[in-house]
Amino acid sequence: MHEHFKHEYKVAIMQGQRLVIEQPKVNKAEIKGFKRGSMHDHIKLRLEVSLIKYKENSRSGHRISGSRDKVLKKKYDWDMRRRRNDVLFGDQNGEEKPENVWKLSSYKSLLKK
Repeated sequence: MHEHFKHEYKVAIMQGQRLVIEQPKVNKAEIKGFKRGSMHDHIKLRLEVSLIKYKENSRSGHRISGSRDKVLKKKYDWDMRRRRNDVLFGDQNGEEKPENVWKLSSYKSLLKK
């Protein structure tokens, strides 16, 4: 979720604010597709999440926007990607190598409440 809100975090910091995300929960996750490209593998996901989100002044702690109590329900399509390698199962211990890690490539918001 941090990667998803990365841009919003940066903008808030530049404005002397703090973006607060509490109780993030994935209520539903669906794989919508998979594609092997020449350089990257892609997985398309649809996520339904709930969370509490608000901004506050970095110095005073006063709430600027959002609610500390209201749970938001959101729906997103995420495109996750990783560098394509011939070895997909990592090292001998079964751990993924850093270059095989799935990263958020792009997302689209589908529902705002």
